[in-house]
Amino acid sequence: MTLDADGRVSVAGHAGRTVWRMESVDPKAQITILADSYQGKKLNSPNDLVYKSDGSLYFTDPPYGLPTQQDNDPQKELQVNGVYRIVGARRHKPGAPPDRDKLQLIIGDLPRPNGIAFSPDEKTLYIADSGKKVWMRYRVNADGSVSDGKLLLDASGDKAPGGPDGIRVDKNGNIYGSGPGGSGSFPLKASIWARSTFPRSSATWPGATKMAEHCTSRPAPACTESS
Repeated sequence: MTLDADGRVSVAGHAGRTVWRMESVDPKAQITILADSYQGKKLNSPNDLVYKSDGSLYFTDPPYGLPTQQDNDPQKELQVNGVYRIVGARRHKPGAPPDRDKLQLIIGDLPRPNGIAFSPDEKTLYIADSGKKVWMRYRVNADGSVSDGKLLLDASGDKAPGGPDGIRVDKNGNIYGSGPGGSGSFPLKASIWARSTFPRSSATWPGATKMAEHCTSRPAPACTESS
């Protein structure tokens, strides 16, 4: 769930296999479907999303909302577990059907793209991939596409349960996200992984600001270098 510049809530509709927007805070408000399919095939199960300042909306689409959560699930129509961009999502007319020509597949080679966030200057897009247990970074091009994908952090060797999930970036460019360890949250700064445990597993919970302060003000129980 995320807000656009007009304060409207946009949601990665995991179970409904759509990305949609609520047009006001009224519980009975009109719902606008922004994306439901790619090249004639249903989305898998949109998981996380983030707006760019130009009004385009980026989201991840792993198969976690499908019955088996596997790539061979009978309900899975798309071969890829992609990261997508909806061009001009903020300007999409309330109540209008999805403009499927404006849905772009921008990353198609990650097994389980999950969390997604921009750097403060929007020059970098971060993706948490729960399949490989890695965090990736991509250069954001002038046309909104991404390129030059590079490994930011590799947690594949961590045997603790769980994996990369939701991520958020603060105004200083520090990245926070859940990862191996179940209820752990991880501030990722440059190449350092500093682990701290919290009562909830996702870094997107309402106390994220206090979490960030807590993380950066205490010694890290475990740190590893990443190239």
